[in-house]
Amino acid sequence: MKFTQNFYFLIFASITSYAMHAPKPAIISAAEIGDLPTLQNFLARGVDVNTVDQQHQANALFWALERGQTNIADYLINHTNINVNARNGLGNSALLLAGFKHSQTIINALLAKNDIDVTIANKMGCTFLDFELVGDDTTTEKLKKILEKANSDFFYEHGPRLAALAKEKGYHEVAQEIENKIKIKLV
Repeated sequence: MKFTQNFYFLIFASITSYAMHAPKPAIISAAEIGDLPTLQNFLARGVDVNTVDQQHQANALFWALERGQTNIADYLINHTNINVNARNGLGNSALLLAGFKHSQTIINALLAKNDIDVTIANKMGCTFLDFELVGDDTTTEKLKKILEKANSDFFYEHGPRLAALAKEKGYHEVAQEIENKIKIKLV
């Protein structure tokens, strides 16, 4: 089995390996079912948008993404002070989950946030760049923009694996840029 096939399986397992039937706070339930008026009502009454469910430690943005409620996810990203870098119990960020779900609209909205952290790795060591590299809908230009948002420690820790994956997927220019950033960190 190729590296990318094994890696894709690990990514899938790291995101979906929890049950989804525990009771959740009402604001999360509204996001999960796509009920924007109720969600807005909760926010207007002062309910914390960063509330997480007890079992999965996931906020409304995670559950909207999990259930494919892109209109809710977009609203939370662009019209609230939701922590876009929050992690759930498995260490996934909203960007990781959006990458896994191939939700391009949400990925673009998250990447447009000044405070988005593209370097977050989940408990399995997967990063958003991993998702982009194993996906079929990315471009060299998009990958380079993601690299610009990453810090040097990210390349030192994840660079060798990501450079190998970029080469395997045919993104040789991106692989070279990653390798150059690793060299800069080592100097």
